[in-house]
Amino acid sequence: MAQQNRTTLKTYFETGDTPTEAQFIDLIDSSPNPTDDGTTGTGSYVRATSPTLVTPALGTPASGTLTNCTGLPLAGVVDSTTEALGVGSLEVGHATDTTITRVSAGVIAVEGNTVLTTATGQPLDTQLTSLAALSYTGNANKVVRVNAGETDFELAAAAGGGDVSKVGTPVNNQVGVWTGDGTLEGDAALTFDTTTDTLAVGGTIELGHASDTTLARSGAGDVTIEGNAIYRAGGTDVPVTDGGTGASTAAAARVNLGVMNIVVLSSDVVADDAVANTIEDVTGLSFAVTAGETYFFRFTFDYTAAATGTGARFSVNGPAATRLAYLSFPTLTTTSQSINHGLTSYDLPASATATSASTAGNIAIVQGYVTPSANGTVIGRVASEVSSSAITVKAGSILEWYRCL
Repeated sequence: MAQQNRTTLKTYFETGDTPTEAQFIDLIDSSPNPTDDGTTGTGSYVRATSPTLVTPALGTPASGTLTNCTGLPLAGVVDSTTEALGVGSLEVGHATDTTITRVSAGVIAVEGNTVLTTATGQPLDTQLTSLAALSYTGNANKVVRVNAGETDFELAAAAGGGDVSKVGTPVNNQVGVWTGDGTLEGDAALTFDTTTDTLAVGGTIELGHASDTTLARSGAGDVTIEGNAIYRAGGTDVPVTDGGTGASTAAAARVNLGVMNIVVLSSDVVADDAVANTIEDVTGLSFAVTAGETYFFRFTFDYTAAATGTGARFSVNGPAATRLAYLSFPTLTTTSQSINHGLTSYDLPASATATSASTAGNIAIVQGYVTPSANGTVIGRVASEVSSSAITVKAGSILEWYRCL
């Protein structure tokens, strides 16, 4: 028996018909029977129009259209190196910001920017179009340049010539110096550090002329021009002959320039020795002298006396001298003073005055010249005429001195 279509099967069961055994067999054979025919999966039977399949395993369909399908197996896209994949655009690594699209035949764009290819007429701009059109053939050793009108590229013969080669083994930061026709040699005495922009010159610098303005290093931090020192703060003292002071201190500068130096007594000095007329230093009123040089000095002593009946004497002391000439004159009364001229030895006069003009407000002056034969210190001196009766040299008393010769 055989399967029949529905039209044939319907003729077996028309009104008044008595179906035969064979016809019933045809009916049974034409109907689906899961037991005999076999099934796969579960659920309802599939109908021809708009069936819904739940997770079916379709195997390998002979044909089909997947226009409305979703959830494509993307891993399978790269499995074939021969099958073509047609897509409108590709999103690479991101949903929106790296979109690859077709511009025209053989030309693509990324985010709307055309990708340069070797296809004729597809460079980034018109200048590159003309550059791509330049021919390699017959143009060996030529260079590409912009034409005179600055409108296009052109090929031209390279100008100049000659080969450059190195001499020796240069090291980092050495400046190359031409040592011959076509040769460069690193100079160890001339380096440039690009990290600090420091140029180091191991020799001298000729400034603006081959020989008459030579800058050279004379010592740490010191430079000369044609052998003449360039003076700087903290460097060599500028000699008097060059308009300087020849000194690095104010006191020494005054000495070198012959300017008066002033020393001010900072605190009182008391002379009240138990032995009358014992002369002693007025510590704080002194100055240093150098052998062979001549100095002028003037001491102005502001002093008080324990009583008007207590006299005093004032003098100087110092190193051995080839010349010493000074005078000393303290006050005696409110209208007179003791004047001692022609003093040529230290600690003169030998005698003290018998009185003082007052107990306060007395002035004594000692001034003169000295040319020492040895280095030393010249210092003011004072003595009280009465034992244990104070003569006090007051703070603010001054010493004026300068080097004459």
